[in-house]
Amino acid sequence: MILMTAQAYDLLAKHGCYVTEICDACGQGLGPVRYTRRGEPGVWCSRECRGDREQPAIHRGGRPRKHRTPEECRAAKTSQQREYRNVSVWKKPVSSLLKTKDLQARKVPLSHHPLALAVALFLMLGCAGNVFAQGSRFDSVADRVVQGLRAPIAGAVITVCTSAGTGTPCTPITPIYTDQALTQQITGSVVTADSNGNFGWWAPAGNYTYSITAARVTGKLFSLTLPANPSSLAGGGYQFADQFSGADASVKVNACIAQVIANGGGKCDASGLYGAQVISQEIDVGNHAQKPVTLILPQGATWTVTGITNGTSCALKLFSQSSIIGPGTGGSSAMVVAAGAVSNNMDSLLCTEAAPTGNGSYVRAEGFQLANYNGATVANGTLNVQATFDDSDFRDITVAAYGTVGANIHGLVCCGTAFHGLTVNGNGVAGSKPLVVNLNTVTAEVAFYDLSADFPGTGQNAISVSTINNGRAVRFFNTYISGSQTDNTTADVSVTSTGGPVDFFGITCNNSGTSTAYCVDVVSSANVSVHIYGMQQVAGGSPNCVNDHFLNVTVPCDASGNVAAYVLGASNFQQLSLGNKLLISQTAPTISSGFNAGTIGVSCNGPASCNVNIGVGTAGSTGVIGLPTSTAGWNCFASNQTRAGLVLQTANTTTSATLTNFGTTFAATNWTNSDNVIFSCFAR
Repeated sequence: MILMTAQAYDLLAKHGCYVTEICDACGQGLGPVRYTRRGEPGVWCSRECRGDREQPAIHRGGRPRKHRTPEECRAAKTSQQREYRNVSVWKKPVSSLLKTKDLQARKVPLSHHPLALAVALFLMLGCAGNVFAQGSRFDSVADRVVQGLRAPIAGAVITVCTSAGTGTPCTPITPIYTDQALTQQITGSVVTADSNGNFGWWAPAGNYTYSITAARVTGKLFSLTLPANPSSLAGGGYQFADQFSGADASVKVNACIAQVIANGGGKCDASGLYGAQVISQEIDVGNHAQKPVTLILPQGATWTVTGITNGTSCALKLFSQSSIIGPGTGGSSAMVVAAGAVSNNMDSLLCTEAAPTGNGSYVRAEGFQLANYNGATVANGTLNVQATFDDSDFRDITVAAYGTVGANIHGLVCCGTAFHGLTVNGNGVAGSKPLVVNLNTVTAEVAFYDLSADFPGTGQNAISVSTINNGRAVRFFNTYISGSQTDNTTADVSVTSTGGPVDFFGITCNNSGTSTAYCVDVVSSANVSVHIYGMQQVAGGSPNCVNDHFLNVTVPCDASGNVAAYVLGASNFQQLSLGNKLLISQTAPTISSGFNAGTIGVSCNGPASCNVNIGVGTAGSTGVIGLPTSTAGWNCFASNQTRAGLVLQTANTTTSATLTNFGTTFAATNWTNSDNVIFSCFAR
């Protein structure tokens, strides 16, 4: 028996397991192993439930068998049954349903029926609250057998009657409906089969008869038992949005959520609001009091904003402790929330609460698309995320924002808030800013996994990161960027860090062959902390990888378009590498020998700028400086700041450099005690 989507989710929430089918006999959830019988629609969990359990053989003593072989036994039983049927007193009266043989009513697959009442009660056990009048659905096919094959009866007339109905067409009729809420009665209780023989209706649970009649076909009468629809038992914490009255989807969903909140929290299932729907007012998923609400979105739907012009409303507003669950995967358009006409003016299509109780929300959203194709005004971006706390999760969301900010992640976005499979596309329209991250608050930390940021407008970055102070952090894992279609010079990523780290673990930039745009542009500021591990410009595109305005250096990509690592810091700076080679390190140099037993300076900036104080020990003309490990050695430049004299590097290894004092004679000359020699060393 196939479960409805709502029932499968409810089992998952209550029992921690997700099943889509249950045994027709015992109601146990089915995994990959199940039992069926050819020619029958049933499905069972075991042979016992299927009704064909093996019986143990019983060997009895006593008199010899009456028949010598199994064949003789079967023949005797057949003869006995034939004689039994010929006794007229035992014959069953002829049923009126046997008047015709050419008309059939196909069994409805189990997936078309709601669960049996007992199973439904089990699924909804413990739910309380208002129960709305909701009917059960019956669907079937009118067909007949023609030359051994079933053929649909197009245009067949189906009349629905009470359980005492007789005749074809049957009488007396009983009310049936076109909707689950049982508000739209079908005139005459008659429905007509479509070209494939399909027909159906809604009615209260109970017993019915219905007749099928058609031209040149003898009519036939059938009996029907409609079980209770589980949705009519749901109530309480599980409501169905399409069963609430309202002019459009937003009105119905808000009424549904209000009922869920009134019952203490739960789920509002909007899966029945598929197709083209209208959002005329903000849909609030949850409330400021943080009653937990889950909104389930439909498959194959487009909800379009119409007439929201106040500049402050969101199409969907997500409150703490609540979730929005859609059916889509990354890049999917299975469920679309559209901004509608350019005349619409709102805060965003999806926003979180700006000032929740406790300063931060715990939220979840996944599986839908936010689309602003026409450039409707969105004051805070198409996706507006702020004030979120630990492990808030945004997953498999596509943002199509043409001419506006796509995803705006700002303010207090803290403590493990994560985006998985976020796709943001500006389509190259002027003003498009796919992703903007501005953590302008005391403490904030956010991570992006498998991000795709594509096609910004002219002069815009695909990703813009700013105001990352100490105590704030942004981390990107496996990031893909398609550069501007109209701008060959603006960097794909702009990073402004003033203390907090901005980390990229795997980033690919894809620019056109005529582009010279850098993949990452590091804006000059105090206390820069940017760490890049594994950068790629797609081959055939721009040859430029990093433009570092802090150190005023540019880093080209290698022949394959790659940079293995680029690590940049300030007060916590450790080393700077170009390609795979160390250039500068913050590790302080040491004196390995010489310099008249001198000492290293106390205010060195690593090997790049340091000094030696010549000692008063054994006189000599050389000194060896200990340095961090380089790839191919060191180039050092030195001068005597105390007196005129020439100091040159005369030897080096990957971990040291030797300086020699040539004085004014241009020959090796002993150091003068207490002189100050400054030097700068760069790795090769």
